[in-house]
Amino acid sequence: MRPQQWAKSLLVFVPIVAAHRFYEGDLWRSLFLAFLVFNAGSSGQYILNDILDLASDRAHPSKGKRPLAGGAMTVRSGIVLALALVATSLCVSYVFLPRPFTAILVLYHAMGSLYSAYLRKIAWVDVVVLVAMYILRLFGGAAVANIVISPWLLTFSVAFFFSLAMLKRTSEIACQVQHSWPEARPAYTRGTRLSLLVSGMTSGGAALLILAFYMRSEHALLAYRTPVHLWLLCPLLAFWLGRFWMLADRGRVGVDPVSFMLRDAVSYAVLLCSVLSFWAAL
Repeated sequence: MRPQQWAKSLLVFVPIVAAHRFYEGDLWRSLFLAFLVFNAGSSGQYILNDILDLASDRAHPSKGKRPLAGGAMTVRSGIVLALALVATSLCVSYVFLPRPFTAILVLYHAMGSLYSAYLRKIAWVDVVVLVAMYILRLFGGAAVANIVISPWLLTFSVAFFFSLAMLKRTSEIACQVQHSWPEARPAYTRGTRLSLLVSGMTSGGAALLILAFYMRSEHALLAYRTPVHLWLLCPLLAFWLGRFWMLADRGRVGVDPVSFMLRDAVSYAVLLCSVLSFWAAL
């Protein structure tokens, strides 16, 4: 079920934070339920992915330790659990959450299934799908809160998540080179490492530029009491992305960047400083 990946579902809270709607208890409860729904749904998708990728996972030194690939769980049990998680997420969403959120969740499951079955085998298309599934979490949170996501947040998120998605592919190739592992993704050979690195860092730079332009926008001047404090976010993000990319290219991030971030003290320090900067601007 990969509970470490549930951190991605925290994106459902981003729209109300960006809209400064901190004190609406009922809204937080609804978003927490949306968070749980996305967790259940994404876990079902991960199990489906493992079932479809069973042969290559068994040949992989790291992924071969997963329950399905390692034999600790049968394929039949995996199918039952995956279907139960997906069905639960859809039923709970339909009964307790707004219809637009349920529509977004259905689209998320459709994209996840297509990704696991086919799209992950196509270079660059798989990255686009991963980014789209990040963005759907944002729209899910916005649907629950009845908020329209601003163009600033949307364009920043697309550029930022493109950088992270390509960082994941770069890190996988770096681990293959460092540990002499077999290539797990035929769409990405060791020869594509440089193009991924350049594209990913360019996307990260684009995210920084969008953030910097936002600081000077009329929207920021109206939304924050002292927006000058937001400028601290630019060097913090530049440092975090630069360090993360350097570690990924050296193979030190591993095949799962999210797990690395959850264990990384520097990432928590950057997050704390970012929250303080945001709060000071308010």
